[in-house]
Parts: sequence; structure tokens; C-alpha cells
Amino acid sequence: LSEKERKIVDYLLANKNKSSQAKIRHATKIPRTSLSRVLKSLEKKKIVEIEKDGKMVSVSLSDFFLGN
Repeated sequence: LSEKERKIVDYLLANKNKSSQAKIRHATKIPRTSLSRVLKSLEKKKIVEIEKDGKMVSVSLSDFFLGN
């Protein structure tokens, strides 16, 4: 994983495997556009699942990544 990907995964692990994109952005200091690109690449690697509900974007670690 890249440095930014690792930051996001570490943040999610520390926060019960789930968070909003906005909270991840503030905690990791990754710019909005970069963050959405990194999240897309993590989703392709089956590490995170992204759910959109209007403007709210929820990010959670996938069962595949957690080994469930």
C-alpha cells in the first residue's frame, strides 16, 4: 500500500472499521480529490467499501480485508 492508503486503513482500524469521508480527510490531512482517488484504488483492491447516501460518503473496511 502507498503511504496515503496506509494512513486511511490505519485510521479506519482505529475507528471501529468505519468512518465518513470527511472525517478521514480531516484526520489524515489528505486533500479531497486525492482522497477520493485513493479510496477508489482501495475499493478496487477490495480493501474498503464505499457507500454514498446523498452527499454523505461512508467508508468501511471490507469483510474480505478483515478476513470475515
